Amino acid sequence: MSRIAGVLQLTNKTRYGLTSRNVPMYLFSPLNNVFPQMIVASTHRDLKRNILVIAEKINDDKLPRGQIVEVVGACGDPLAERKAIHVAYSPDYWTKIPETKEPSSFFFRPVLDVPTINIDPPGCQDIDDCISIWEESGITKVAITIADVAEWVAENPWMTHAQNIGQSLYDGGVPVRSMFPKTVEHKMSLLPGERRLGYALIFSWDGYIRDPQFKEVTIINKASYTYDSCRLATEISIPLLQSICEHLAARPLIDPHDWIAELMIFYNKTMAEELVKLGKGLLRHHSMPDGEKMDKYERLGLNARMFAYAAATYEHTSPKVQHWGFQTRYCHGSSPIRRWADVVNQMAMKGMPVPNAREDCNRLQKFAKKHARDLAFMDILQRRPENTPGIVVSSTRVWVSDWSRMITCPNDILPGTPVVIRYFLDMQRATWKQRLVFHIKIDQTLV
Repeated sequence: MSRIAGVLQLTNKTRYGLTSRNVPMYLFSPLNNVFPQMIVASTHRDLKRNILVIAEKINDDKLPRGQIVEVVGACGDPLAERKAIHVAYSPDYWTKIPETKEPSSFFFRPVLDVPTINIDPPGCQDIDDCISIWEESGITKVAITIADVAEWVAENPWMTHAQNIGQSLYDGGVPVRSMFPKTVEHKMSLLPGERRLGYALIFSWDGYIRDPQFKEVTIINKASYTYDSCRLATEISIPLLQSICEHLAARPLIDPHDWIAELMIFYNKTMAEELVKLGKGLLRHHSMPDGEKMDKYERLGLNARMFAYAAATYEHTSPKVQHWGFQTRYCHGSSPIRRWADVVNQMAMKGMPVPNAREDCNRLQKFAKKHARDLAFMDILQRRPENTPGIVVSSTRVWVSDWSRMITCPNDILPGTPVVIRYFLDMQRATWKQRLVFHIKIDQTLV
């Protein structure tokens, strides 16, 4: 059963009757508008302010009845609002956690006990990936190892409930809604000093990448570094790691964030090609935007590829499925602890039965985008600038570079015109997309 976060509209003058115990009923409006409004009973006495609650639906009437399972806090309270947003876009949860069986493959796989590190944000515990570089018979070997989550799911079928959760959600880089229970996540995570199941892409390096192959391994991570501290690593050669990543990107890379991004992109591209051969799994798909829209984005100085990545969807594997942004086949396979599509693709690669997860993955991907949008709106409100610059893109859309975000704002201004954006908060509206109300005017200083 889903738990739905939303606003209990106590200030609404309309009443919806009484329960058999004379408890008044109020309108409940979900923050996530894919869920219906409901009628919910409440004994809350202060009717001057709406409150945030978590509710469950108890019937399927045209205007369903619901019941409150938790009062989160007052509307407008930053902590309460953030918690409600987290629940709104990750409505499924783990009701109980059965006994977790350790996969027997722990005892049969080759152990990759070589110089290995992970590079992640400070305090990261859900470590999906690590990097190994070592010498073997005079040949430089490299392994990109991803946590083998599929093996744990195969051994513990109850973990397939993670498909209903879809992916972990983060707030400021901190996990707030995890796809797997924390106890399970800990067993999967490639933590330093622990023997963990991995699905590695191993290749030789001589200035070029040679013979990349996927292998099931047991990995022992040696050390954990952040993006700021990784240059101090002694376990592997950081200059060599940088060279490999720059080879993949075909350009210089200074930022370690970009190094890891290139390694994960390479892993995912390589997996996508294998999935096409197998005819299983989920690829990322995005068609090239129409020429007129592309030209408009270029004229306005917008990054068309960024919008392409954001609009990509999951599709069943087919040779015809391409990712326009990467100009090749692409899939998600490098983050299985935090994203279900990656688990599906691991299952396909390993010859396991593959669940039909395309619709769930696409639906929950949209939830994650809305989660990020609503948190961004909350952060914007906390800055409270007097004016924010923007560029009109269409009669309904305005690009705000300071926010790296497109906003909806009906207007009759010529596309490409610089504008000044002012905004205010209407807390009587249910969702954050509706609450933030924008007004724009032409920026006379730039015209």
